[in-house]
Amino acid sequence: DAVVLRLRLGNEDKAIDDANDFNRYFGQKKPAAVAAVAFAIGAHYGEKKEWNNVVKRLGGAMRQIDSKATLDVRVQAHSLLGLAYQELNRGRNAVTEYGTVVKLWDNPKKAVSEIEGIQGEDPASKQRRLGRALESVGQAIFYFADQKKAKVDAVKFPEYKGANTKDEVLKHINVKVKDWIGKKRPLIEDATKEYKRIVDLQPIPPPRWVIAAGSRVGDMWGKFVEEFRAAPIPDSIKKDFELRTAYYGALDDASEPQKQQARGAFEVCLGYSVKYQYFDEYSRRC
Repeated sequence: DAVVLRLRLGNEDKAIDDANDFNRYFGQKKPAAVAAVAFAIGAHYGEKKEWNNVVKRLGGAMRQIDSKATLDVRVQAHSLLGLAYQELNRGRNAVTEYGTVVKLWDNPKKAVSEIEGIQGEDPASKQRRLGRALESVGQAIFYFADQKKAKVDAVKFPEYKGANTKDEVLKHINVKVKDWIGKKRPLIEDATKEYKRIVDLQPIPPPRWVIAAGSRVGDMWGKFVEEFRAAPIPDSIKKDFELRTAYYGALDDASEPQKQQARGAFEVCLGYSVKYQYFDEYSRRC
């Protein structure tokens, strides 16, 4: 309690002294509490976005946390350390920490049972522990899904540089645009599956990350449709109302399945946002 109070008062040095004393006097008798205190100090620096201090405090305490802390604290600690590495552009370290988070939740039933089996706490406290753990798992999965989205974003729509004739435009569409679709669509589908892992997270998906995942998936499919409809149109078609209408109508028909996927993802995003009264930049995007 003294550690938490001093942290809230901004007395970080004294809080760390208290944590060290607690470890020295009660490390053997209360190992789980000692590990939780170590995580609390790391979390304090995380709230202040002092990522180097997060790495310093958690990195040094992680062995103790892994061996003595309850599962929910272990999950949160690795997730926070992963975020710190992410913010510091240490991607390889972030992958390791987030990978540990996902692995810790590899068997959801066992994980839930372990948290619910914590002695000396009421059901409400255990539910809060479970919620915080699921939040951390959702964050980890979102990180890996974003890595796959980065591959999607790297495949750029082919710029048209040919003559403004029907034959040249059709050649561009049938070769370069077709090749672009063949490369980009599988990448979007793969990233979508990764984001969907958050929606399927057991026992209950974390609303914040479901909303974020829905926003990302909607954006990917929506941008795909926008780029697809940006295919060049020759002057002979552009100047003729009926031909132009038919041309864009054909594009609309071809892109309709992707539009529906984008709409569906945004609807999931908004549905969770309204249900849980949680609003952020992702829900606004939806």
